[in-house]
Amino acid sequence: MLQHYRYPFNVWLTSVLIGPLVLLFKFKPTVATVLSSFFSVGFIEYYFVAVLIGGFCSIPCFLFLWLCYTLLIKKDTPVWLIRVALALVSLLCCIAVFIVMSLPDLKNFWGRGNIILISAYTIPLIAGVLMYKVTTVKSKSDGIEVQ
Repeated sequence: MLQHYRYPFNVWLTSVLIGPLVLLFKFKPTVATVLSSFFSVGFIEYYFVAVLIGGFCSIPCFLFLWLCYTLLIKKDTPVWLIRVALALVSLLCCIAVFIVMSLPDLKNFWGRGNIILISAYTIPLIAGVLMYKVTTVKSKSDGIEVQ
């Protein structure tokens, strides 16, 4: 199971590192204001806090994504089906993280702010699922071949 961690780790890390940047475009919609904010001290503080909190809170999602990926590649699942399944798993995990973070005010969960947060982290997740190479396991009569 340890040899198949790279794909889910890259997908998870893409979301953790790019999600805060996508959020910046929501709050500063023009390219000029995004660039001016990007090189400010406030952005650096915001970015590192967002990466630390987002990374820590989403560790269970990474582990679940890793488990699903490992199970799917061991069953000779086609690559396109692995990608679709992991995209759905990633979306549901992302929603679950924000549900847990919103437990005190769950009746207002589907508000605009939470949808923006979920979208900011889901877009890089789906992009990572589609972008990175899936390592498949093909059975041979004399053993297992990893591609």
